[in-house]
Amino acid sequence: MQPPFYVPKLDGSSIFVKRTENINEVVSELFQHKSVTALWSPHCYGKTTLAKMVCYEPRIKQYFTGGIFWIEIRDNLDAKKALRKLYKNLTGYFVEDVEPYDLVQQWSQKPTLVVLDNVETKDELTLFLDSSGESCQFLITTQRLDIFSDCNDLKLIDLKPFDKRESVAVLIKPFEGKAEIDKNDQKKVEELADLLYDWPILLNLALKDIQVQMNMPHPPAPKIVIDNLIKKIKDWTNFDHENEIFMTIEESLKYLTREQKEYFQELFIFSADIDIPCSIIEKIWNLSEIKVDVHTLCCKLYYLSLLKKYDIGQQVIQLHEHLRRYFISNNEVKKLLAETNKKFVEYYVKQYNLNSPNDLPDNLPLPEKNFLLRVYKHHWKLAQNINSKAVY
Repeated sequence: MQPPFYVPKLDGSSIFVKRTENINEVVSELFQHKSVTALWSPHCYGKTTLAKMVCYEPRIKQYFTGGIFWIEIRDNLDAKKALRKLYKNLTGYFVEDVEPYDLVQQWSQKPTLVVLDNVETKDELTLFLDSSGESCQFLITTQRLDIFSDCNDLKLIDLKPFDKRESVAVLIKPFEGKAEIDKNDQKKVEELADLLYDWPILLNLALKDIQVQMNMPHPPAPKIVIDNLIKKIKDWTNFDHENEIFMTIEESLKYLTREQKEYFQELFIFSADIDIPCSIIEKIWNLSEIKVDVHTLCCKLYYLSLLKKYDIGQQVIQLHEHLRRYFISNNEVKKLLAETNKKFVEYYVKQYNLNSPNDLPDNLPLPEKNFLLRVYKHHWKLAQNINSKAVY
């Protein structure tokens, strides 16, 4: 008799490229009997698809002879409902009020894998860990790091965004079996990947756009599909507010308070091609009377894919160029940025009695000093005219 296998099928509706190195890393950790192996990354990095790939690995199916159970925790399926679903999968019976101890006795003594997809809270994680048997292991996908504070036997795997080669492979996949990709088409796909690969949300939306067009009864030629997408991406700030990109950004922004959203927008006084030291961000965000925990808010922005990079070790962030263009097209945001830029410049003027942008003191921390040497003159000039619309 085959062990239970409750795992959704792999299909072409999501980003799909085999990341062999990541798969091998997860499999290795599971074979080391870690209680919890967690795939962590911001939104749209491919955590769920990678977890499915691991479950479909023959060596994993062969090893977990007690079965593999997939629990998806989404808005329409909260943790309690998910617990009832797991109990039904285990026993064949539906019980309305399932408690963790009801499941403890139901597990096989054989190795069993439970996948918890999209865990968002510590309570959700605790509920399932309290329901597990001695032979259970958990594979978790999440955008949160703060849920693991009480988890001892844990391996956390930090997924990175696709590189350009992987992005090209993802974008070509919907054409397979439906159209031939010649050398010119390949170059166009590489051009498209250059615009997308460092922001997984945009890559995911582009993939869906290609899939929709290639599933038409009479799909356009690859060149037309790709050229249209390149034009869309380059002109995306002119899109109607009903477009998918706008709605995806707004979905992330819903998780921010009004104040947090304003703090985030203030960052766009800086360009998107440089590392911004957290010490600089701390000064900008704490120019008001309300003190902001820079690390906590930067983590949150990164979880939501609103930052391109947050390097905790180096204490720097990077902004998304696409997002920056999106926000600075708004007149209210432009006004906020002009005011923030003026406050940023004035902070150093007052703190160090500067008469010129060339008078920066030598005793600043090195990352801050190097950053200011690169940008401060520019911001000084912009601050001379707070009403300038050419600022950004």
